[in-house]
Amino acid sequence: MIVLVHGPFHERWFRIAKASPKHQFIVSTWSPPPHTKLIPDNVVLIQNIDPGELPLADNNKNINRFITSIKNALPLIPDDKVIFRVRSDALLKYNIDQYENIWHQSQHFWTECKSYKVFDHKMIIGEHYTVHPDSTLNLHFHPGDWFSISMGSDLKKFWQHIPLRTDVDQPSVLRTEQYLWLHCLRHFYPNLPSLDKDVEENNAAKEASTLALLNNFIVYGNNDIGIWVEKYPQSLIPHPEMFRKEYLKGN
Repeated sequence: MIVLVHGPFHERWFRIAKASPKHQFIVSTWSPPPHTKLIPDNVVLIQNIDPGELPLADNNKNINRFITSIKNALPLIPDDKVIFRVRSDALLKYNIDQYENIWHQSQHFWTECKSYKVFDHKMIIGEHYTVHPDSTLNLHFHPGDWFSISMGSDLKKFWQHIPLRTDVDQPSVLRTEQYLWLHCLRHFYPNLPSLDKDVEENNAAKEASTLALLNNFIVYGNNDIGIWVEKYPQSLIPHPEMFRKEYLKGN
């Protein structure tokens, strides 16, 4: 497994890498580490040119930093390796070996439905900010982006077609999660239903959002996967229990 850590530099990832010598780590950041001489042998450090913040709400302003730090790491990602992509401000309960085991154990959740299928293997994500289309929040195409576990080829399918964001002055601005997933989906499915302003009335978008989520992702609860976010200790976005991995296992 290769661990791709992206975001502001956190020295604890060097400690985690030292404790996981059989795994390669890629740390892609826009903030330089204080002591580059302490980089472990199994860590590749990418120091990106900072694309800067956007004039969006606090939880969306770093989206171009987010995109840059991941896309600049993709040339180092082999297609045939399992990749654990995780934001640098996430906290892990388990060691890296356990996350590799979770990936292998999850693959029997795969379904045969082809509608809006993008990935060759289902991508593991967390419930944090993953919104089911049936939610009263009316947010379609909204998978959580805090981490993923996937094959390298599927990680590239998700990220390599996403441009830096420039639409901040549009009347209806997509949330970060929607911007990322919709750019991926529309590359493979150009006729994807449009996301109208009255999303609760847009049944075509709701159906497409549901199929795209169910056929590409396995959603784990925070406690199940053992990954937390420092500034958001609990999941803020509710969704029906049927959308979690217990439902997917039955399909």
